[in-house]
Amino acid sequence: MKAGTVGHLYSLDSEPDRFYSSGMPSIRIPSGTIVKPRQSYSREDLADTLAELCQPGSDFTGFISFESNNNLHLLFFFKGAPYSAGKSIGEKPFSLSIREFFREISLPENSVASVSVHATDPVLLKCLLIFIQDNLTVKAPVALINLEAVLDRIRQESADALIILEKQGLFNFFFFKDGNRGKSYYSDPDVAANDSVAMDEQVLEYAFREGDVDALVYRNMATMGAADSDSIDLAQMLSLLVSRKQGTTLAADSAADRKIRLSVTGGPLAGKSFEARIPCVLGRKDSDIIVADPMVSKTHAAIRLMEGRLTLVDLNSTNGTTLNEQPVKQQELKNGDVIGMGSTFLKFLGVTPE
Repeated sequence: MKAGTVGHLYSLDSEPDRFYSSGMPSIRIPSGTIVKPRQSYSREDLADTLAELCQPGSDFTGFISFESNNNLHLLFFFKGAPYSAGKSIGEKPFSLSIREFFREISLPENSVASVSVHATDPVLLKCLLIFIQDNLTVKAPVALINLEAVLDRIRQESADALIILEKQGLFNFFFFKDGNRGKSYYSDPDVAANDSVAMDEQVLEYAFREGDVDALVYRNMATMGAADSDSIDLAQMLSLLVSRKQGTTLAADSAADRKIRLSVTGGPLAGKSFEARIPCVLGRKDSDIIVADPMVSKTHAAIRLMEGRLTLVDLNSTNGTTLNEQPVKQQELKNGDVIGMGSTFLKFLGVTPE
């Protein structure tokens, strides 16, 4: 399946699904049909699963979920081929390439993780991709948003839309097709989808249940396959799975005593060097590393230890963050990588010795 916009990746005739629990304090998303229940992760078992899902003639559509600590990683399949990937750290979704997915699930020794496999109908797959790729129109508590007006506009425009209602980490999906029909997918175990009830009525009934509920509204329904979805095959995925990552590995108890080292290679601060303790924030103001560049956000990016790996994380900056000239939301750092922020470029020189 080639990367690109999913144009007609959904129909409206499949059965409602239950929920998948990613473990506290992470999130619950609709699970589809659980093909393989959650079990302890091993590379050998995941390799067997990949071979099964990608075998000739496979029509598998759905996702593999990978949980570790508070993180949820998802690898999406469409008709037997890897299509996209993403993750949620807490309640924040990020899109990943397929290669990034495999790099990130390579864990330090003695880490605990679990894997499960979920089949979905094309509608739920579409909803999950919209959620992970995070092109939100609006997010607000239902008490502060005129949800009835939002629903009226969707109906009047005969529009496609996705509304997610989140309550205590339970993400419930309401997909609208042509403004007046669609499908609902609940992760809340106390609620069952009822196709006999109009979609807008389902939304309003759940939104105003007892307790705080946030509404996430998506009007841009375009979703993209990973940039490498047309160039990666089973053999390459298996190779990525068994290979060790080449990034900087640190024990959590020693990281706080060490510093990252950066050298500015371009921009208004060219020639300057920085050191900061782990974790650290880079930004124009109120940050551990002050980058005096008007194109840099106040708190622009962070370098953190995640699962034993030093990782660059964009903090929803206005102009984005790049790593080796590629836009990133979150990516492992390797010695020699170049971080781009505004018009400033910083080379990662590694960490100070213990």
